[in-house]
Amino acid sequence: MAIINRIPGFLSGAATGTAGTAQTVPASGTTRIKVNSYSIIAKSANAGTIYVGGSGVATNGLDDGYAAGSALNVPPPSNLSFHNLSEVYWIPDTTGDGIDFVAVPV
Repeated sequence: MAIINRIPGFLSGAATGTAGTAQTVPASGTTRIKVNSYSIIAKSANAGTIYVGGSGVATNGLDDGYAAGSALNVPPPSNLSFHNLSEVYWIPDTTGDGIDFVAVPV
């Protein structure tokens, strides 16, 4: 389960995972979390790789994944809409690896 900190102007949190098990970034279930932009950072102590994507994300994802300390930074959408953070999934290839995240809410 992710820890979510709601401070005026941004959301932040952290989560650890189980190898091969995808989960939403904020572990929000079906709760819609509208954000302008977000960053997902692979924890610096991770032993493996983190993959980010939709609900079908897998450890053999379409990209190379994110090694310890690397980040995915997603800017605001160009169509003046929003990102739904509860539709962003991540999966580790090593149990116990985790992420930190920061988001700017709508």
